[in-house]
Amino acid sequence: MNIQFAQSRSTGSAARGTGSRVWSKMWIASKVAFFCIVAAALFNVNIYLRQKISETNRNIRRLDHEIDETNRDLERLRADYAELTSWQQIHKRIVELNLPLSAPRPGQIQELTLPAPGEYMQYAGKRRRAGRMAKAK
Repeated sequence: MNIQFAQSRSTGSAARGTGSRVWSKMWIASKVAFFCIVAAALFNVNIYLRQKISETNRNIRRLDHEIDETNRDLERLRADYAELTSWQQIHKRIVELNLPLSAPRPGQIQELTLPAPGEYMQYAGKRRRAGRMAKAK
């Protein structure tokens, strides 16, 4: 009788200990699984960010290339403009088109002067009044 009693007692405490161990193993397994999921998520985020950085760097290189091409075009246009507005080019076009150009006669030249600041305000006031009178009619 004592033997059976001891067996049932040890069986009961072993059963209780086994249940506690199962829960602790599940707790540990769930923590390991959680950390694995977090690590996988961080790994995927790292890959995603590296891809975005690489894509952005490609776009930057492409835009730098376009800027360089645009600057070269601009320099070519400036050189063309300087060449086309040079006196040699203008003279060449005058000869090609056989333009009858001559120096201006004294009566053809008129000197334009800008009004003084006070005169301009008087002139602007006269124009406004004339505009109001025209609207009133």
